[in-house]
Amino acid sequence: MAEHPILFTGGLIRAIYAGSKTQTRRVIKPQPFVNIGTIWHESRGLWRNTNSAPGLRWRSPYGVPGDTLWVRETWRLAALGGQFPYTKEWYDIQYRQDSSYRKIKFERKPHLSNGRGNGFRWRPSIHMFKWMCRLFLTVKSIRVQRLQDITVNDIRAEGLSFKQEFFEPFNVFVKCWDTINAKRGFGWDMNPWVWVVEFERSK
Repeated sequence: MAEHPILFTGGLIRAIYAGSKTQTRRVIKPQPFVNIGTIWHESRGLWRNTNSAPGLRWRSPYGVPGDTLWVRETWRLAALGGQFPYTKEWYDIQYRQDSSYRKIKFERKPHLSNGRGNGFRWRPSIHMFKWMCRLFLTVKSIRVQRLQDITVNDIRAEGLSFKQEFFEPFNVFVKCWDTINAKRGFGWDMNPWVWVVEFERSK
């Protein structure tokens, strides 16, 4: 089975650890030209739109059921006496979402000192190496759908907290979605096609 990186913010990582987040939605790029005539082959992670340009296909960047997702999160190297631990066999990695530390045997020298000699700054999740990862997920299913086809049960599986009123879940989800995706041109009102990935913690 293959392994694929995936990014989550700190709040969503906490929801995964709490067991409340078991789904995620990610924008399909590029978006298809039409919204009908789709064929999805889950076992191959391949989606074909029969009404788009001939032969146009999308392959899931999150793999197929049974594959592993390794979660990238905000992190930093812990400062040890103000010195970068080049001569050490183990690194102390700190994770921002819960400020915890973990000793990890290094696999490469990352050259990440900020040059100030007094510690190491937080690094964006996109720059996390796989050997630093502490959270792994197993893909249970993956499918394609329009964003606005999400249901209340799906929103619960997204790990968001909300009240019991019917419209409240959608308001919470829309706000969360637009905070991340609207500035990229994929807001709720655009109703983009998305990958829907269902997963469970594997480690």
